[in-house]
Amino acid sequence: MGPSVHAADARWMTVDEIAAHLKLGRTKVYQMAQDGVLPAVKVGGQWRFDRQMVDEWLERQLKLRLTRGADVTGQFRSLLVPEHVLLLDVHSKKEALDALIDRMAEADGMPSRDEIASGIYHREDLMSTGIGLGVGVPHIRLSSVRRLAMVVGVCKQPLSDYESIDGEPVWLLFMIVAGLDQQADHLKLVARLSSLVKDESLRSRLRAATSPEDVCHIFGAVSGQSAFAVR
Repeated sequence: MGPSVHAADARWMTVDEIAAHLKLGRTKVYQMAQDGVLPAVKVGGQWRFDRQMVDEWLERQLKLRLTRGADVTGQFRSLLVPEHVLLLDVHSKKEALDALIDRMAEADGMPSRDEIASGIYHREDLMSTGIGLGVGVPHIRLSSVRRLAMVVGVCKQPLSDYESIDGEPVWLLFMIVAGLDQQADHLKLVARLSSLVKDESLRSRLRAATSPEDVCHIFGAVSGQSAFAVR
């Protein structure tokens, strides 16, 4: 049996009140109540919300988001190791991609170089992976891959032929290879990278990096760590 609800009880909030409390639209609140996302009960055909229960729900959501964020950051640190960071002296997108593909194919559990290259170039033919701000994120998911892997390239010369969405040359590359069943982790990693590279000071420090270890330490400092874990 649910809690006793009295319209005059201060702990019970209306749709308008809970919408203001959560900074959401009324339609969104209705939908969340109907879907059982928000704790709510109906009184006389009207939704009512227990403020304490809603605040507890908010706290759970915050903890869940923080946990997910920690998972993504930890995953990023485990993938970013000096052995998978290349300082590239190349002059074209193809040269850069080929160098990253070569290194990716050397990683444990990766399929053949030809399979990786076929997937990467097919993805680029569909749409350039230049996401702007001088950054490219070539990525694929393959049925033969069992473990998420990433290789980073920092180019000495910006690549003017990358065809980035903002038209700017690309000099920082993150190549990601994942399994078909790793879509969620794949998307989280891409989102994490996209968030990090928005920091202009981070990009400037990366451009000045003189070794793979420098690159790892720079990213580690941004995440509050002295360095990313090295396997």
